[in-house]
Amino acid sequence: GTPRSGSPAGSPAAAGAGAGGVEQVGVVTSLSGPLQLYAEQYLTGLGIGLDYATGGARVAGGQRIEYEVRDDGGDPEQAVRLARELIDQGYRILAGPVNSDVALRLLPLVDERRVLFVSGPAAADGITGRNRYTFRSGRHSYQDVLAAKALLPATRDKAILVLAPDTAFGQAEAASVQSVFIPEGAMVERRLVPASTREFASVAQELRNRRPDFLFLAWAGTTTDDVLNALDREDVLGRLSLVTGLAQRQFYPNLGPAAERLTLFAHYLPGAPQNPANQLLVDHIRQRSNTPPGLFAPDGFVAGQLLARAIGAAGGPDVDRMIDALEGYAFTGPKGQYTVRREDHALLQPMFGARLVRQGPGYEAEPIRTLAPDEVAPPLNPIPR
Repeated sequence: GTPRSGSPAGSPAAAGAGAGGVEQVGVVTSLSGPLQLYAEQYLTGLGIGLDYATGGARVAGGQRIEYEVRDDGGDPEQAVRLARELIDQGYRILAGPVNSDVALRLLPLVDERRVLFVSGPAAADGITGRNRYTFRSGRHSYQDVLAAKALLPATRDKAILVLAPDTAFGQAEAASVQSVFIPEGAMVERRLVPASTREFASVAQELRNRRPDFLFLAWAGTTTDDVLNALDREDVLGRLSLVTGLAQRQFYPNLGPAAERLTLFAHYLPGAPQNPANQLLVDHIRQRSNTPPGLFAPDGFVAGQLLARAIGAAGGPDVDRMIDALEGYAFTGPKGQYTVRREDHALLQPMFGARLVRQGPGYEAEPIRTLAPDEVAPPLNPIPR
């Protein structure tokens, strides 16, 4: 299982940075609920990234870095309650949400209490750019969509239908598709489905009848399987071009024959980036579980790098110095070159194009293109200062 605490066994868990030079990070993430798998991948990456950034010592700027994990269950109210408790105990750094609704709900709290917040895999664009305390270690929805645009043929006069859950993540992906593809001359419609939906047959039938040229599927969590199965059963996948983000490997088999016709953008492909950070991440996880890293392990790894940078530069409980150290920070992480954009804390990073190729009974993702950070940079959204 994933360690729920990043303290060495038997170490005193002083909150914040006590006299003993310990900086405690409060990680609020979904150890339960539909995005649990993503949180586990993030936590696996976090430990490896902290070790990488500190040469295995988990010490930066004379401060020992420890972290405590709290389960938000995917519930924004619970997340706020947990975050407030951690801050009241003296924590000055929060990290970790995988759920965009959770991350967005934490923004007023971190702004009011002036704590550093390094959000996790949660992808909604509006998480960063709202206040100076908030950074992110994952991608933006906009980067997904710009990657899709780079991989697709011309979309002028084409109909694109976005199918997404009616959550902050789904709304952000749909809004990004509209703002990227409408100026290209495409017609974009959105079909947002309640997040609690479990039966997708009627949605699939509706899509089949609407016959868009492209179906942009922005989905996350445990019902991905059900959506793909319904689309396959209603023969939607045979009739239109599916554009989607590379999902977890266990979903590949459900694509059926459509697998080879997909346009796939990928946040991360373990085999694409060639650099020491990615090599370490891949090797560690292979030794531990004999699998490649999950899609969101890099977000945890990068969180470790950002936390080590911030804590190392501050050398104590100075959040302003942490912010200064992160703004404009350029570094190599698992995906390649990352930059924290100073004006709005966007995390500029590469994205990938992939295809699924048949391997034995199933499919494997194969990288076909690396998109440079500036090719997929979200629009500038300066923080009001």
